[in-house]
Amino acid sequence: MRGRPQLGFLGAWGLSVIAAGLSALAAAGEWENWRDEAKVRRLERIDRLIALRLGDEVERLRGIAEKKEEKLEKLRADVARVTLDLDDSKDPEQTIIVSTAENRVRVRRRGQTVFEAVCSTGKGTTLEIEGQKIVFNTPTGSFRIQSKEENPVWVPPDWHFIEEARKKNLGVVRLDDGETIDADLYGRLPAQRGA
Repeated sequence: MRGRPQLGFLGAWGLSVIAAGLSALAAAGEWENWRDEAKVRRLERIDRLIALRLGDEVERLRGIAEKKEEKLEKLRADVARVTLDLDDSKDPEQTIIVSTAENRVRVRRRGQTVFEAVCSTGKGTTLEIEGQKIVFNTPTGSFRIQSKEENPVWVPPDWHFIEEARKKNLGVVRLDDGETIDADLYGRLPAQRGA
């Protein structure tokens, strides 16, 4: 009978050791939770301080991001809407293709590219001249050539001279019909009658 009370005492002692261990684990877990909660509170304070200091800038950047996203979605919609099958041309003899994305022009005959070169295309920029806005866009779509001229003389449009003058911080002078400028004196010469 003596063995049984000792067994009971040892069992009770073992259970108390296990209970103490479990209590220690629970306390350690609670300590970890308290530390994590303190870190979260600290991060929330930092977020509030950042929001106070940079709130306007963050909102400005969010607005810019939304506008860029809208522009990107518009471009994606444009790309989805435009389909160009180079091999299925309506004019099998010759087709001229201008790529505004690549700034390239290609001439195709019977489905084969026979000429390719770099070209300039409009990028949607705007030039304002005396209250009038000129938007530089290259039209998209399918077009037919109406007339051709061999070895044409290119005369720059007025906007070209205005752009060049602005680059050099110069004003623009408009001449009347027949009026010229003396290259040596840089002065206006009257129109010559009968010339």
